[in-house]
This record gives sequence, C-alpha cells and structure tokens, in this order.
Amino acid sequence: MEDNKLRYMLEPLDTMSHSLSNSAQGQDLNTEEVNQQATVTTTELAWLAGFWDGEGHIGLVNAPVKGRNRIQQTMTVVNTHTGTIEYVIDILKRLNVTYYIYESGGNDKHKPRLNVKVARLESVHRLLTAIEPYLFTKKLQAGLLLRFVTRRVESSSKRMTYNDEDYYLYNELRSLNAKGWREPQRLHAKSGNSPL
Repeated sequence: MEDNKLRYMLEPLDTMSHSLSNSAQGQDLNTEEVNQQATVTTTELAWLAGFWDGEGHIGLVNAPVKGRNRIQQTMTVVNTHTGTIEYVIDILKRLNVTYYIYESGGNDKHKPRLNVKVARLESVHRLLTAIEPYLFTKKLQAGLLLRFVTRRVESSSKRMTYNDEDYYLYNELRSLNAKGWREPQRLHAKSGNSPL
C-alpha cells in the first residue's frame, strides 16, 4: 500500500491521470463508500495542515436564510493542481469528512481553480480536531472555529441560538481573515520616521 502512495507521489506529471470525473465536480462526494479500515498518518495530517495554512480558509460566514442571519462554519482549500486536490480528497475520505468540490475561474491564460469546501458541522469538527495540532499560520483561526463548532456538536439542541461568544468568534475570524496587512509594513523605515 505504501509503495503505491509513493509511486503516485513520484510519478511524472505527464504520465498520471489528473482529471476529476465530470460527475464528481460540483457534487457531495461523500456518498461513496468509505473504507473504515483506512488510516491517516501524522505525516499526512501535517501535510494537509500545511496545505490548509497556505492555500486554505478557516472561518465563519454570514449565510442569511429567509431574511434571518445564519452563521455558517466553513473550511475551504483552493488550488489549480488536480493531483494535489485529489490527494486532499483522499485524506478527507479517510477522515470520514464530508466535502463539496467545485471548479471556478479559468480562462485562456489561467487554469481553473478547484475548490474543496467542508461546511457540515460534524465534518468541520472532525477535520479541525485532526489538523489543528499541525497548523501554524491559521492556528488561531482553527482554535476560534473549533470553539464555535464544539459547542454545537456537544449540545443536545438541534438549533442553537447565537450568543455573545458566537458573535465575538464571528467578528474575530472576520478580522483575522481580512485581506491585506493589518498595519502597513514599511521595512525600510524606522518607527515614527517618515520615508520622505
């Protein structure tokens, strides 16, 4: 089994089949039978965490339903390399994590992006619990989101109302995930001195 994984990872790009089936794109792929005997190594978890650190998003979004706010947990990873996304999917399947995959972007100059999204409560909790120890740059986001989903997973109530902590977690994650630098970085200037 290990030999096949190694061969898969080392095989030249042009000799491998790197296309996702058209029937798999844009569908919930967890309907396939999952091998319960499959295990995920710590190396694979560390790799997945590193990939999520660099190419992923961990956060909460406001997804209104019928005019009412609904805070939705979401973890997304995006890449243009099909083989890499297939490896992510393989690990998610072995973790028994439900995911959704879809294609976006792409034109004459750029390859289309493959997006893998995990949004179901139990799946986000399972994935975060598995990769959180190995995260570096998104460790804070993971900790905040884990607080949000753990409270719901451990609750006996099907529909929980949002409390002050939920809104705090939402705002903190939104701030951490904002685009750009939090403060302008001027590496050539000392604090308090104008570069002009």
